[in-house]
Amino acid sequence: MGLVLALSICYNINGLLINLFLAGKPDKEIEVAKFDLEQFVRTAERIRDKAIAEKRLVNNPAVAELRRLLEKQPGVRQTAYGNFVAESEPSSRSAMFTKNSVDCSFGKEEEKLLAQCEAALAKEKLISTDRIVGNKDSDTVVRLIVPERFAHVAYGGGNLFMPAKQEVKQPAYHVIFFADEAFEANKTKPLPQKDITIRLAMMDGGRFVKVIRNGNYIG
Repeated sequence: MGLVLALSICYNINGLLINLFLAGKPDKEIEVAKFDLEQFVRTAERIRDKAIAEKRLVNNPAVAELRRLLEKQPGVRQTAYGNFVAESEPSSRSAMFTKNSVDCSFGKEEEKLLAQCEAALAKEKLISTDRIVGNKDSDTVVRLIVPERFAHVAYGGGNLFMPAKQEVKQPAYHVIFFADEAFEANKTKPLPQKDITIRLAMMDGGRFVKVIRNGNYIG
């Protein structure tokens, strides 16, 4: 009886240790594999810094300069009243292609997206605008980065908010648009068949970075 009891206690203790080990192992693996959302911020900063160093960035252009850039954008028409008409792609919201870091797990797909974004924008002239979010006394700033061929996004989006009052080092929000070889092909496809990717990385302190691949819709 004593031997059986001793073996039972030993078995239970060993089983408990094994269970504790197994219970701890997945948590460790999850911690190692956890996606670092700050990659979105670092990518945005590298894109802008590289464009500045290579003199490819138009930084916070005045309205007159934005209009000049918009006039050169293919497909943009100017009305008799001096307004601009630009057809967006897609022509509506793309919720079906959108994921955020709160409701979804980010990983390899997002790493690939950031690499694509950085590579695509490394070849183009860029526009960067800083705008105040909220009332005129707000310190919250959103920074938009778009290729010059999406000038209508900077122009139209810029008109919705007030320009930043001073130089901005670290904006609370980043919004980045880029396009690849699928952009033109998307124009002939119905919305569900378009090749679009949108990711919203939401971080501590209310910060976020939004990356839009193959879309130039404002909304």
